[in-house]
Amino acid sequence: MAHLTVFGQTDGYDPSNPPNPSLPEKDTTKYYALTVKSVPEGIGSFNTLGGNYAAGTSVYLYAYNHDNCKFQRWRDEDGNTLSTNYSLYYTMPAKDAKVVAEYDYNPSNPANPDVIEKVRQYTLTLKSKPEAGGTFSPNGSVTINGGDSRWVYAYANTGFYFQHWEDEAGQVLSTDGSYYVTMPSRNTTLYGVFKYDPTSPGNPGKNAWDEFLGQVVVDDFTPGNLSSAISNTIGGSSNASKVSQIIVAGKINQYDFSIANNYSNCTMVDFSRTTGATVVPSYCYSGNTKLNQILLPASIKEIQYAAFNNCSDLTELTCLAVTPPTVGSNAFAGVAAGMVVRVPEASIELYEASEAWNKFDILPILANVHSLELNLPAECSDGRYKNMSLELVNIKSGQKYKYVVTDRLNYIFSNLMKNTTYNAYLKNLSGVVLAELDSIRIDNEDLSLTFSNLKSLQTVSLQVLDTQGQDVTTQTTVKWY
Repeated sequence: MAHLTVFGQTDGYDPSNPPNPSLPEKDTTKYYALTVKSVPEGIGSFNTLGGNYAAGTSVYLYAYNHDNCKFQRWRDEDGNTLSTNYSLYYTMPAKDAKVVAEYDYNPSNPANPDVIEKVRQYTLTLKSKPEAGGTFSPNGSVTINGGDSRWVYAYANTGFYFQHWEDEAGQVLSTDGSYYVTMPSRNTTLYGVFKYDPTSPGNPGKNAWDEFLGQVVVDDFTPGNLSSAISNTIGGSSNASKVSQIIVAGKINQYDFSIANNYSNCTMVDFSRTTGATVVPSYCYSGNTKLNQILLPASIKEIQYAAFNNCSDLTELTCLAVTPPTVGSNAFAGVAAGMVVRVPEASIELYEASEAWNKFDILPILANVHSLELNLPAECSDGRYKNMSLELVNIKSGQKYKYVVTDRLNYIFSNLMKNTTYNAYLKNLSGVVLAELDSIRIDNEDLSLTFSNLKSLQTVSLQVLDTQGQDVTTQTTVKWY
């Protein structure tokens, strides 16, 4: 016999008063619009023209051929190929999207040549990066049937060399100056990428070692390998204890900054003629009790945590940065009492206003710094070179200084370190050199130099004629390079 045991109240079951059902949760899913279309427009048909989908949804797409047209590929709105099959599972991104089916006109019995031209012909445009880098054959734009192929050629201008061809998305297509391009079923732009690399002067000096002074000068090395260059210059570890001064010129990285730690008697390290590093790393010279003078380059933007912590003999720090670098905590904890900081004279007020720097005596850089005045000839006072650029380039480090030419004829570059060499250039807006001064050596005095033999600027008028000789200039868009 079965027994039924009931727990709880004895009022019994009351179906006339059921509990309220819970309300369904609100749908908070974000949906994005998908649009499906054909190119040429109206040529193809699909299983769907799109809809609204959540990100990550897999949407099945199928393309049907149109009369006398053949399906080529699916692509996204940026021109990237998604598939060359008729069917495609498209994963919806977290944004509105457009998927395009491309068709090629391919009749079994072509009849109307106008229709063929409309469907099949596309424009190929060749462009240079940068604009002054080079020229091409064919020049500018050319019309090509979709699917046809032809050779295109790139020619570098003076001072440039060809690097590669790339598409609109930046994908490298070929590193050869000649490229056999197959025309897709759309208007296309190809870019010839060039690099500016004028003939560089030879290194006027080379790594040097003065054993009597304990001074090593290094200007020929690879960034990150400064230590090896110094060791080779001084003749190996047997002379390491004799090194008291290290002077570096050229491009460095942040790992080269701690070089003086390798030499137990080094008291001075000069990085003022370098570029490439923006940070003095944490603990760079922490605990170094020999170092008493360091010179930092103009590129420095940050001195990190404890970089000079407990450098008890550090009495003078020179920083060529016009804007005071940020300073991490304990960066200068334990340095010599009364340490002097020398900065460009025009930046003294900025350093004095900085809480990280105003605890030190801020003084101007006096020794080993000079200025260079570059002048345009008097006939340039009519503004013919206005808005062009005046560049000064350190030939060893590659560091650049730049002015935009105004109505003035005189331009002064200050805080240039002694024993540095520069090239100066006047360039137009496309980067073409109109005048230059080579191997300007900064020694013991300020310099003033004037450009000569400037390339003449010409006034050019343009007339565009059609094949019948009619003037169509006013109907033409012209871009000057």
